[in-house]
Amino acid sequence: VRPDEVIVDHLAFIARLALASAGVRHGDVVLGHPSALTVAGEVYGYPPAWPTCLRPDAAALTDLRRQCERVRDVFTAQWNDALATLEPSAPASEDAFAETGDVLLLNYPQELHPPARTALLGPHAFLGSAVRTEEPDAEVDAWLAAADAPVVYVSLGSFLSVRSDVLARIADALRGLDVRVALASGSTPRDALGPIPASWLVRGVLPQVTLLARSVLAVSHGGNNSVTESLIAGVPLLLLPLSTDQFAGAAALEDAGFGETLDPNAATPGELRAAAVRLLALEPDARARLNRLADSLTATPGAGRARVALLAPDGPESNEGPRT
Repeated sequence: VRPDEVIVDHLAFIARLALASAGVRHGDVVLGHPSALTVAGEVYGYPPAWPTCLRPDAAALTDLRRQCERVRDVFTAQWNDALATLEPSAPASEDAFAETGDVLLLNYPQELHPPARTALLGPHAFLGSAVRTEEPDAEVDAWLAAADAPVVYVSLGSFLSVRSDVLARIADALRGLDVRVALASGSTPRDALGPIPASWLVRGVLPQVTLLARSVLAVSHGGNNSVTESLIAGVPLLLLPLSTDQFAGAAALEDAGFGETLDPNAATPGELRAAAVRLLALEPDARARLNRLADSLTATPGAGRARVALLAPDGPESNEGPRT
């Protein structure tokens, strides 16, 4: 990149405030779902979309939006106070959560982003995802080599694995299928999962990329990293969104036909099993589109897309990448 180029996490608000007030050109990376950067009509912290299985109470949603608006207003006032101290001539922000850098980089496939929302973004590039490899893991490699049965990968992320009740229901559902399961249990005790078949691999932390490369299905909370890495591997997702941007991410996957969503607080083992069976037999058109997306993401990894966007003399294109 150019000597004057800085790349910063969109959620590193203090760093972005310092860069903006100093007039330093910088690329702004939204690592989570694109809704982490609000556009017109949205409020930070309030999901702009919900999967079909989740229909929150209208009064509760109204209260949530009001709370999010209060947070936005307080945060924006603090942003503007700091900005006025750092650069008195800088214009005040109307919504600090909507501020972005000179180049916006979205760690997400454009193919899943609503065109109407894309039109509201400033200069940007969709990176698809980071295509990465992992160090060999002897235990995992041996487990993968031990049998040819289909693999289902299960992970609720780095901090939501405390939902041992959800993991236990997932385990109960998958025990009835002719699959081998690799389950990242996090902080959930092994004995909380019920009987573990001898063919399963259960460990606190597992190499996600390695296992997704051999999986036929992923069961996930729907975090952006889990979603994008599953798409790179061409793996459909059974989603149990629990917080933040996972709701909008799940809705997008449903719309694309690449996954199903169930309510993590209510789904029974039978419902989880039935959804898994449907996804294991993904409809041919959806399978073909998912394979094309995986090929596209792999052929042009996010790092290369970011480099092109940052080095473009006039900034990135407003739209880039093939659409499925």
